[in-house]
Amino acid sequence: MVGEISELKVNYSGHCYLELVEKDPDSQTLKAKARATIWSSVFRMIQPLFRNNNQGKTGSGNEGAGESYVEFHELYGLSLNITDIEPSYTLGETGPAKAGGDDR
Repeated sequence: MVGEISELKVNYSGHCYLELVEKDPDSQTLKAKARATIWSSVFRMIQPLFRNNNQGKTGSGNEGAGESYVEFHELYGLSLNITDIEPSYTLGETGPAKAGGDDR
């Protein structure tokens, strides 16, 4: 999956809750939105990858790619759980992808 992080919150237990969005590249209007979770055991391992590739920041405005799975819970519904990220893709607003140095 690939998406832009529009919101990121880490709670006291270390779980990370995100809102991922896809915007139209020309008009920047919202095309799709999904909530996602990175459980604390996974977030502890991948948080340094976010920071190393986003000039020290972990948060909104960054674009990323990673592995995830969908889970259904009777009470909470569908959940997108992120299990890994692709460090070379999490470049953020100031990275080469945004500066035009990426061949996507």
